[in-house]
Amino acid sequence: MLRDLAESGLTASGGACTFDDLYREFQAQGKASMRFFCQETAQLAAIAKLRYHTGDEWQEISNWGERIGNVPGQDPYIANPTPIPQQVFDQWGRVARELARASIPIMIHTVTAEGVEGQLREVEKIAKDIDIRPLRWSFMHLEGITPAQVDRMKKLNMFAAVHPREVVSGGLLHRVWGDKAFAMPPLREIQESGILWGLGTDAFEVNQYRPFQTLYWAVTGKMVGGTVVNTHTVSRRQALIAHTRNNAYLFFRENDLGSIQPGRLADMIVIDRDYLAVPVEQIKDIKSVMTLVGGRVVFDAGTAKR
Repeated sequence: MLRDLAESGLTASGGACTFDDLYREFQAQGKASMRFFCQETAQLAAIAKLRYHTGDEWQEISNWGERIGNVPGQDPYIANPTPIPQQVFDQWGRVARELARASIPIMIHTVTAEGVEGQLREVEKIAKDIDIRPLRWSFMHLEGITPAQVDRMKKLNMFAAVHPREVVSGGLLHRVWGDKAFAMPPLREIQESGILWGLGTDAFEVNQYRPFQTLYWAVTGKMVGGTVVNTHTVSRRQALIAHTRNNAYLFFRENDLGSIQPGRLADMIVIDRDYLAVPVEQIKDIKSVMTLVGGRVVFDAGTAKR
């Protein structure tokens, strides 16, 4: 898996640290090829004991995720889901308040407009009493988010973690929502709002992981196969910044990751064509010919064996 990720041009990822002991073993052997920024949760009584950002340059616990309890009814492929009871959001808010008191960053599953709205209202209530702006709280997935909700998130210094699941399921979204799906998610409005936002994939369970397929979708609005499923697209530069520099900010690593500058960790790729100049239809076909993590080559197309 790590070989395939390096070949695709990925040098870091975020999610559950399911195999953290194994990754540490790779690091001890000098074989580490990717940085991991992990999520950790706990029972309510143990929240105050949690510690974040105490790892190293290879692996650390960065935020709480992906859920604060279960908020049902957040399925973007159902047109008329059962309304979410307010008591669900009340309970969500009680836990979120404890996380705010403990100064814990969160990255939370929010898909439908109703799901975003209910959780965003709770965040706004908390923000009246506790300053959450330094915590860089984020909502992720966001197919159903509205521009008005994005603006409210921006006021709270929140981060929008966009998952381009339309790459593989855009046809189903259109079957359910019709033309409304052309703005699910509303990439252009998110970009124009000025909120910090990043591109992930939500791989492997529900999407592909290749970064240039993701960038192709963000720029052209096309899913695999070439059908246009999103017309609220962004520029190549905007998409690239979202997939690199902005994501580093989400994990509080903007000072050493996300861009190629003196003094930063040398994570970079050499690609087989110019992303900013090739015909737009070629973006999805861009390949890494060399991937480096920390200045060490972890993939070299000239010597790779399959």
